[in-house]
Amino acid sequence: QPSMDGPKTIEEYVNVWGHKISVMEGGSRYITSTGKPKGNMPGGWGHAWAYGYFIVNEEGEHVYMSDEDEYKRLSEKYEFRTKLIKKLQEDFKEYSIQYGPKDSVTISDREIVPDCFWELQVNDEEVEVKFNEIVEKVKEFKR
Repeated sequence: QPSMDGPKTIEEYVNVWGHKISVMEGGSRYITSTGKPKGNMPGGWGHAWAYGYFIVNEEGEHVYMSDEDEYKRLSEKYEFRTKLIKKLQEDFKEYSIQYGPKDSVTISDREIVPDCFWELQVNDEEVEVKFNEIVEKVKEFKR
């Protein structure tokens, strides 16, 4: 008979934001305790059921598509950062690269890469330069 308890927790750790994270069978991760801000990366995006797609503004707040002017402004402002993130996810699979405290680059939500920061790119050339810089600094840090 199937369990009604849901998936089993296989690991718990504290991430770079100070949140306690529970990792479940199947790989899902949940914040199980926090006393600190979540750390939404400006320009980050996602989807919330019943609200639709959103982009994170400069204050870490979700701006939904229903606010057309602000959503468009943020989409244009963060277009190249989004390209950089997608390029890292697609082309650099050795580690999971994320946004960390104070604009830092983090690995797998657990390690902050020294002297490596997200910056706002304004064209495809800057995306390529920043991609190479992040990859090199991550590889150097992990040696």
